[in-house]
Amino acid sequence: MRPLHTWKDEASCHRCAGYLRHQGMECSAEANSTGDWTLWLHAERDLSKGREAVAAFLADPDNPRFTAPTQLQRPAAAPASTYLHENVDSVAVPTAPRPGRSSPTMALIIMTVAITLWCSYGAADGIGSRLSGNPAHLRWLTFTPLTRQGLDPDLLGSLLSGQVWRLLTPIFIHFTIIHLLFNMLWLYHLGSVIEQRLGGRHLIFLVIVSGILSNAGEFAWQAVGSDQIGVFGGFSGVVYALFGYVWIRGRGDPWFGVRLDPTTIAIMMVWFGLCWTGLMGPIANMAHTVGLLCGMAWGWLAVQVARQRRRQRRR
Repeated sequence: MRPLHTWKDEASCHRCAGYLRHQGMECSAEANSTGDWTLWLHAERDLSKGREAVAAFLADPDNPRFTAPTQLQRPAAAPASTYLHENVDSVAVPTAPRPGRSSPTMALIIMTVAITLWCSYGAADGIGSRLSGNPAHLRWLTFTPLTRQGLDPDLLGSLLSGQVWRLLTPIFIHFTIIHLLFNMLWLYHLGSVIEQRLGGRHLIFLVIVSGILSNAGEFAWQAVGSDQIGVFGGFSGVVYALFGYVWIRGRGDPWFGVRLDPTTIAIMMVWFGLCWTGLMGPIANMAHTVGLLCGMAWGWLAVQVARQRRRQRRR
């Protein structure tokens, strides 16, 4: 969040906040320890527009255009929006905010679909309901090099040879169309929300870190529990990291402006449990688990940082 201006009186702060909300900008009016009132802008993308609006308000605060919108502002008791609580209620209704033209979310979706199709091109049974991987293409993206028995257990050897990209690239591999569509739908949902709230760089960093950790977790899980390490892939570990982040951040930090609907949480957690039962077939469950824990931990830390910053501002 960014502070836009501080007033001595509460009424002026709320009037300006109402005008900004009427212009489509999420903001909140917060009292300081000194008794002053500060207007906080939630989304970084609205900073320039928000500053212009505040400057116009300060230049002519009695203008009727600043008075009328106050009737439309949200109650002071609920300064943060419940964006996903209202809009993201099921997998079948993708109503997340629409990413922009240069959106990292859309870039990740396009990259994942393209790489998945490339990995399937030339496979023995072609592209059908199941995307059969072509070993000639797939071998460049697996967590460790492919052997006839599965993945090479010598992770350190592949890293020392410079093949560090393998730590991340399995997230772009998908073996069924349903798996691909499910992951891309949730990436669109959750990724675009994080992108708009925190920026594209934050989203990409979260994807990279959670992708590497979830892949490493699945590799280690298979290496300990089996003599052979099978090929695994998919964006699911990252999706669960994004889900965990938004879930915990929304619960602990109302000024984040996003709260997951209980139905959304139930869908994700029921699916998580079903996958662990084995009824859904071979699934990289440890990747899901590590991704979820990574996202929840990241969200919890973000909540602590946000609370600390607010305490410092109030001193």
